[in-house]
Amino acid sequence: MRKIKKIIIAIGIMLLLVSGFISMDAKANIHMEEKEFILSYLKETNAEIEEVLLSGWSILNRSFMDKESMSSKLDQLIEALDLNRENPTREVEVYEDMSKGTLDIVDDKAEYAISIESFRNDDKDEKTYCSINIKYSDLFEDSILMEKKSIEKALAKVDLPIDLYVSVIGKYQGKMKDEEKHNIIYGFLDVIDGYKVEEINSDELTSISAYTDIIDNFIYSNGKKINMQVAMRYSHYYDNTYICIGSPLFPYEY
Repeated sequence: MRKIKKIIIAIGIMLLLVSGFISMDAKANIHMEEKEFILSYLKETNAEIEEVLLSGWSILNRSFMDKESMSSKLDQLIEALDLNRENPTREVEVYEDMSKGTLDIVDDKAEYAISIESFRNDDKDEKTYCSINIKYSDLFEDSILMEKKSIEKALAKVDLPIDLYVSVIGKYQGKMKDEEKHNIIYGFLDVIDGYKVEEINSDELTSISAYTDIIDNFIYSNGKKINMQVAMRYSHYYDNTYICIGSPLFPYEY
């Protein structure tokens, strides 16, 4: 009887230990998802942060927006994104075959530039596009990936579904050796537990596209998943080595 009790107690202790390890692992994963690993990694490597951006565009629908509907959509955006209502710069232009609404707002957190454009041609085909660019201030230290999800959710609430791109640019003084650049890039892949998918190497540019499970969204390149890009380039003009980190890719030339 005592042996049976000892066995039961031993099994119980083992289960508690296993569940504890699982719980710790789960907490570690949650911490990784919530942590601003892009900005924190760049600061750890002594990079000076130059820009933190969210940007994207999308075809919204195949209908033409008049002045009233355009103005209403801009009002919805201000409310959904909880933007400063005191001094927004907004403009709505409407013509027979084109209408455009723009919204520019600056607050302590970021600069917001949003544009909605509608077109129709002689065949009466109609389309409406929306583009958004958000440039965050130097004091921004939150998770840019969590900010991305928050902005996308807010846009979806007002029927502006846009997949945003993350762009972070930092710089190091002077020209780095290839080994130094290699250590920084692959050190970042270690932080995100990612692996290289594609690579470009030249005298001026080193660029790696990668995939990591800790980021939900991804795109396909040559049939392979990609959701992170890291590139480093030296500028002779500024005598700086620049590092660009984007997710899922950089939306513009670097």
